[in-house]
Amino acid sequence: MSFRVVLEEPSEKFSPSEVFVRRLVELRETRNMSQADLAREMTDRGTAISKTAIARLETGKRGLSLDEALAFAAALNGVPAWMLTPADEAAVKIDEKIAVDGEAMRDFLRTGLPWRLDAPPPEVAHEAERQVIDDRLARLAQALIDALRARETTQRDAVLLAMAQLIDESKEGGSA
Repeated sequence: MSFRVVLEEPSEKFSPSEVFVRRLVELRETRNMSQADLAREMTDRGTAISKTAIARLETGKRGLSLDEALAFAAALNGVPAWMLTPADEAAVKIDEKIAVDGEAMRDFLRTGLPWRLDAPPPEVAHEAERQVIDDRLARLAQALIDALRARETTQRDAVLLAMAQLIDESKEGGSA
C-alpha cells in the first residue's frame, strides 16, 4: 500500500491545532452560535471556559488541549476527524518532515502512520493495487460522511467527484 506523504507545495500548511480552530469557528458559525453561546454549552457540559478564552483561542492567542478539542467537538456536534482535516488544498503538519492533505490526515487518524515508500513484491502487485483503490475509496466514503454530517456542500461535491474519478481510473486500469 502506498500513500502520498509529503504534498507538492500545498497552498498552506497548518498545525493540527490551527486546523481544528479554523474548523471550530466554521462549525460554530454554521450552528449560529456566538462565542458566549459556545462557552455556556461547554460549561454546561462540564468544561468551564469563558467567552474571552474562546475569542483568544479563535485569534491564536491561546492554545488548545486535546481534552478541550474533544469537548468542543461534542458541544458543536462535530466530527473530530473533520475538525482536524484541512479545507481545500491546505495541509496539516504532522511533524517537521511530514505534511498531509485531508485524505491522508483522515487515514492517519484512523490507522496511524501507514505510509510506506517501498513497492510491493511483483507477485502481489495487482492485489496491492486493488487494496490501494479499496482503501482510497473507503477514505473517500468517510470523507463524504464527514462532509454530510457537517453540512459542508462544497466538500461533499469534491468528495463525490473524487470518488467518480477513482472509479473511472480503476475501470481504465482493469482493477475494478
